[in-house]
Amino acid sequence: MTLLRQFKQQDGTDPTKLQTVDSYGSSQVLLYDASGDVLLTEANPGFAKIVGDSGEVAEVNANGQLHVSLEELESGISSNSNTQLNVTNFNSSGTEGTHLLDADSYIGGRFDDEIAVPCTVTEDIFHYAVHEKLAFITTHEETLGNGAEFNISFKTPNSTTYLHLLYKYHGSNETRFTVQEGAVVTASTGTQHPVLSRNRLTAIPTTAVLESSTGSYVAGNAELNATITTEGTIINGTEGQHVGANREGGESDAAFELLLAPNTVYVCKILNDSSLNNIAFLELDWFEVPAA
Repeated sequence: MTLLRQFKQQDGTDPTKLQTVDSYGSSQVLLYDASGDVLLTEANPGFAKIVGDSGEVAEVNANGQLHVSLEELESGISSNSNTQLNVTNFNSSGTEGTHLLDADSYIGGRFDDEIAVPCTVTEDIFHYAVHEKLAFITTHEETLGNGAEFNISFKTPNSTTYLHLLYKYHGSNETRFTVQEGAVVTASTGTQHPVLSRNRLTAIPTTAVLESSTGSYVAGNAELNATITTEGTIINGTEGQHVGANREGGESDAAFELLLAPNTVYVCKILNDSSLNNIAFLELDWFEVPAA
C-alpha cells in the first residue's frame, strides 16, 4: 500500500488513521480523516475508492483511470447534473472579473488583460486588415469652380492581389462622384499622388497600385489630375453618386466595397455639380488582399 503513504490531510499532516480491518459496506476501510469520516476504501484488489458521506466520490480502476463524481466533490459545482460546470470568471489579479452582458446590452463579452470570458470574440475585418498591413489610404481636397473637377487615377496590379475599394467624399456645394473602370489616361499629364499605409510599424509597406505620371506605369503611388483620354465605365451606380451642399457621400461598410479587376485603370472623379465654388474632398480607402 505504498500509494497510501502519499495521502495527506488538508493541513499537510499525515492521515489520522490507517486501517485495513474495518468494513465499509462490502469494502475494507483504508483511510479515515481526523473526524473519523471514511476517506478511502478498497473494494477489490487493484481498485481504490474515495467516498464521502453520500457515496462514492472517485475511483481509480485497475488501468489507472480516475473516475470522479463532481457533485460529491463540491456542492453547487454544477446546476444541470454535471452537463456543464458553474464557472466564475476571474481577472489577472485573481479577483472576480466582469460577467457577460445580456444580449440587449452587447453581443459578445468582455475581457480583462488577456483573460477572455467564455464567449466567441470577433475582430472587425478592417481592424485585422490594418494590422496585417493590407490597408491603404489617399485623399485630396480642392476648391472647384463652376463645373470643374479633379480626379485620382491608378492601375491595379497584374496579379492575384485584389483591391477592395471604399470611398468617402463631400463638398460645400452639390457634388458628384464617379468611379470609372477601364479608363484611358494620358501618360505624364498628372502628378504623382502619395498613397499611405495605415499601418505605420516598421517595415511600412508600399501600395501595389501603379501610376503613369513619369511616362510609364510604376508601382507605389496614385496619380492626381491626369488627362482622361477615354472615359471608363461608371461602376458606382449608372451615373455615379450625388450629394447636396455640405453633405457627405460614400460608404465605409464592407457591404458597399468595390472589388476591382486586376491590370485595369481606374479613375475616381469629383465633379462640382453647382455653379458656385465648391470646396470638395475625396478619400479613397482600399485593402490589397491576396486571393485565398
